[in-house]
Amino acid sequence: METVTTAVYTVIGPSPITGFVVFALFSFWGGYLFYRAFCIGLPGGDRRRYAVLVFLLPSLLFWPSSIGKEAWLYFFLGLSAYGVARFFRHGAQGLVPVALGIVGTMVVRPHIAVLVVVALVAAQIARPSSPSPTAMLTKVMGVAAMVATAVVLAGQSAEFLELEEVTWEGLASEIEERSDLASQGGSEFESTPVTSPLQLPAAALTVMFRPFPYEASNVQLLVQSLEGLMLLVLLVGARHRLRALPRLMRTTPFLTFAVVYVLGFVWAFSGIGNFGILARQRVLMLPLLLVVLALPAIIEVRKKRPGTPRGATRSAASVR
Repeated sequence: METVTTAVYTVIGPSPITGFVVFALFSFWGGYLFYRAFCIGLPGGDRRRYAVLVFLLPSLLFWPSSIGKEAWLYFFLGLSAYGVARFFRHGAQGLVPVALGIVGTMVVRPHIAVLVVVALVAAQIARPSSPSPTAMLTKVMGVAAMVATAVVLAGQSAEFLELEEVTWEGLASEIEERSDLASQGGSEFESTPVTSPLQLPAAALTVMFRPFPYEASNVQLLVQSLEGLMLLVLLVGARHRLRALPRLMRTTPFLTFAVVYVLGFVWAFSGIGNFGILARQRVLMLPLLLVVLALPAIIEVRKKRPGTPRGATRSAASVR
């Protein structure tokens, strides 16, 4: 990031204000790419709701808009999501933005790039395909190529995290050690790194929505807590939409990609015990969480039952 900032200042001159504008543009175009990915990958989704959230959510306006790695990562994650959506909708033409997005993410945070590739592999496996041998062979080859990419990135991540060996025990130990380092300062709390699936719901609540208002120790955390509370209310209010989530995941690989990435992010960042650090890192997950909050609306349709008297109806749910 020092090299990137130096390059920016070489072009625009040593002006911090102009530098902030440049990095804010990174953030804006990242948000736009996330929006385009949503429109392409989930064409029946609630575009207005997603646009309002991804462009106006306070965290997404604040954290990636300053000079630093969040703006860079936000842009390249948006580019990755855009490429994934195009890949599943239009085929190989989406691979170029996917590759560029993964490379741009990898040079700053290789482990985030691993999450992207793992989510892409899961979506490719779950992707519906015709039973023809050619289609099956293409799907298997695609999964194999993605798994190979994930292995390479895992090696880069191990080097970045200074792991001596790429094992579950080594990774868990490193996450716990880094969690202890992150659990310092005035915003620390008792975190619980995910070591079993049973711990995932509690970790998801923490990573996605905390701090709660009563846990806020300053004005900035209070604003963050109100945002988290709003997202939690939206999630509860969208429960009728969420009923269609399992079915949509079987037919919409971009949605599978978003869900798997969010779950992987929750696992990877569940050990952070500092609300300030967690709020800043969360912006790299929120745009894909918002995909779930903007699922197609379910409309209650009244249908007349055959053989029933006039006026007698039954209710059926349909997805818009």
